[in-house]
Amino acid sequence: MGGASALAVQRFGGDETGTPPPWTVLTGARNPVRSLDFSPDGTLLAGVCEDDTVRFWDVTARTLTRTLDRRGPVSYPMAFSPDGRTLATVGDGEVLLWNVSTGALAGTVGGDWEAVTALAFSPDGKALAIGDEEGTLRLWERGSGSKPAERKVAEGDVRSVAFTPDGNAVVSGGDRLSLSDRTDATTTSFDTVRTDWVMPGPDGDSIATTGHVDGNPKLLLWSTRTRAVTGEAKISEEGLSAPVALSRDWRRLATGGDDNSVRLWPFSLHNPPEYIRTPEPAPTPTS
Repeated sequence: MGGASALAVQRFGGDETGTPPPWTVLTGARNPVRSLDFSPDGTLLAGVCEDDTVRFWDVTARTLTRTLDRRGPVSYPMAFSPDGRTLATVGDGEVLLWNVSTGALAGTVGGDWEAVTALAFSPDGKALAIGDEEGTLRLWERGSGSKPAERKVAEGDVRSVAFTPDGNAVVSGGDRLSLSDRTDATTTSFDTVRTDWVMPGPDGDSIATTGHVDGNPKLLLWSTRTRAVTGEAKISEEGLSAPVALSRDWRRLATGGDDNSVRLWPFSLHNPPEYIRTPEPAPTPTS
């Protein structure tokens, strides 16, 4: 598969001597991968590529299993449903819902929205949070037939959205970090720090974010109860613009970048890493 881009996934653990395991390279992407998400059970890795495709890799078999040809201009947000059966991606002013098993387009949401910049399913799978470049957060209740509720949560684009573990609120990042109640119009702003990515923690209180603090790129841990920073990690400047993801149990942090690779880091809520580096270049695939 000469000329194909590659994803490199580092497996943590090592042998009895403590020697780190080797890199695993997943090939098949012919353009840089701009967004990544693991299926809820961790068996599939989905990547949105610059060539308007979504590619699925079997993590265990290390093989490309399917390619979806998205429609519309390049836009990178995507989200797995909690049961792993549906993948939401972005088309031309709409959200596309794909059947993960068959690769068929199962439905669409919207059609005349501003550019969608962020997506997230609720833990029960019944709602989809949708952020756009105008700072609007929409909450679409699946199967309701009603127009999604809208609220303004940022000046400028909504960079990231995620539901809290109980599903009662949505965390959004943009020119500020905000927490919006799912059932009413209440939105609470935490800070005016530019926030590029958000992920609520499994403890029901913590939120992880990335963004610039006093000109320096950092990963921050926040408490929703006190709205205070409880921990932080430095990030290289290149790493700040790269895709970031935390596993649902917050035990692994995934980062990616323009080098077409992905690196997995051990992560602890109570002992975050001091520094998050950018991935080294992935090996060049051979035919």
